Amino acid sequence: MTFWPSRMSTAEMKSTPDGAETVWFNSADGTRLNGFYFESQSKPAVATIVFFHGNGGNITSVSWLAQLTRVKSPILIVHGDPDQTIPTGESHLLFASANEPRKLLIVPGAGHAVFSNAGEQYFNQVEQFMREALRAR
Repeated sequence: MTFWPSRMSTAEMKSTPDGAETVWFNSADGTRLNGFYFESQSKPAVATIVFFHGNGGNITSVSWLAQLTRVKSPILIVHGDPDQTIPTGESHLLFASANEPRKLLIVPGAGHAVFSNAGEQYFNQVEQFMREALRAR
């Protein structure tokens, strides 16, 4: 799961990345969530990627940190630096709360929009993390 904790404009929400499908579903507390689903290119599928966007709010609040401690699957936290919207230090707090296996990827020069600004470096690191997580299963 990737957090992009800022609200997207209507135009951005309508712009689905290549290879993705826009998905909607409800969380356990009834909050309506929206993201991009990327279908596995390998068969049988060995991983699922859902990219969450528009999760406005402080992701390092006590409730988020407590929820993160309950996650038992591999966690990849990605943050651009410098980020004018969410201080990069908040990703370090999330990382400290996450269970193993976990990885913190700080992308220099990506700013707040890592997904769109980091290019191949970002996608290669995400792929590497997923392959390592799958090998460890």
